[in-house]
Amino acid sequence: MRYPIIECAVGILFAVMYLELFAVDYGGSWRSVGGAFYQSQGFFLSLPALCAVGVLLAALIAATLTDLRSYSIPLAITVVPTVVGLVAWPVQAAVATPMAFARWPLPLPSGAASAAALAGGVGLLVSLALTAARIWRRSFNDYSDFIRQGEVFADYPHARREMWIELRFLLPVVCGLVGGWLLGRGIEWAPLPEVQAAAASLLGYFVGAGLVWAVRIGGTLWRGQEAMGLGDVHLMGAVGAVMGWVDPVTAFVVAPFPALAWVGIARLFRSDRATRIREIPYGPWLVLAQVLLMVARPMFVQVGRALFPAFFA
Repeated sequence: MRYPIIECAVGILFAVMYLELFAVDYGGSWRSVGGAFYQSQGFFLSLPALCAVGVLLAALIAATLTDLRSYSIPLAITVVPTVVGLVAWPVQAAVATPMAFARWPLPLPSGAASAAALAGGVGLLVSLALTAARIWRRSFNDYSDFIRQGEVFADYPHARREMWIELRFLLPVVCGLVGGWLLGRGIEWAPLPEVQAAAASLLGYFVGAGLVWAVRIGGTLWRGQEAMGLGDVHLMGAVGAVMGWVDPVTAFVVAPFPALAWVGIARLFRSDRATRIREIPYGPWLVLAQVLLMVARPMFVQVGRALFPAFFA
């Protein structure tokens, strides 16, 4: 029964997103789910953005089920929505009406931020090329040598060493981001709508992936054990590429609350106190937070306004 249940759940999510973006009156209480962008453009003119959101939703479900079963998120699941997001938003900018940019669903970066995102993208391509050419090796490439038979995780002794490999990978990206920002500040320029849309998607990717990667590197250097998986890094990068930079930050802040609630409820209702609670990887909690954010955005906006009125003014 797993297969039809999953297909039905994803179909329901697609239907909910369509209803909230197009069938709900923009003046109603759910108006901040998609803003006025989708209703102002209509179904066909907003099709590139809808495709990106749909692919992301499907990938989030696939990542959750895979992570729960194998404690890993295959790169293919997260690369597809990332690429679709990076391509779809410039295409969306090309086909959208002029009024769409006043209601754009992704936060549009300034000229300096756009230059930073684009230059960071060039830096990422450099790092990927050096890794693909095997000039730089991948981190944890010998991890499987330490896995004992029947185990999922290895008692890997070189986690701190591997973080320096990942920091080297990130060096061209950081240099591109900083250099692009400085160059963009020094030159007054107004990006074309397609360029600005691509930069918004890239900026979301870097913020989403960079936030989790910073926690991963910092936690691993501190504890000497891998703090968060690279699958979570790519997962939140995909969220940022499709939804912009605000969503992955919000989801990352919200995710610990359902995770802690699960631990508390599991401890409360387990019959045998000596029984170990089944560990759930962090990826599903990130997905849960992001899906809730996508389908119940007004609730988060209202909470944000109550807690941070100056920010939401």
